[in-house]
Amino acid sequence: MKMKACVIGLGQVGLPTALYIAEHGLEVWGYDINESTVEKAKSVEIEATTHWNKVPPADVYVICVNTVLVNNKPDMRAIFDVCEKIVRKNKSALVSVESTIV
Repeated sequence: MKMKACVIGLGQVGLPTALYIAEHGLEVWGYDINESTVEKAKSVEIEATTHWNKVPPADVYVICVNTVLVNNKPDMRAIFDVCEKIVRKNKSALVSVESTIV
């Protein structure tokens, strides 16, 4: 059975990461809140969606969302939101946080 990975955030870091994972034999899904970003991922043959409930449970989740600065501190709300979504899908998954701070 092929391992499944889900890359969350398909921007400058996430899309190349999804492609790299796919090239190494894992089934890859992508999730992003931006429809045009999802369409770009689909154009390079990554299964992607803006609807979290359409993402199947995965063995590995790679979080690539922005953590913008608010009052010179990283705003971690996006990461916490994604982590809550992941735990509802698969509590035993491997999770890697690759988020950038703008």
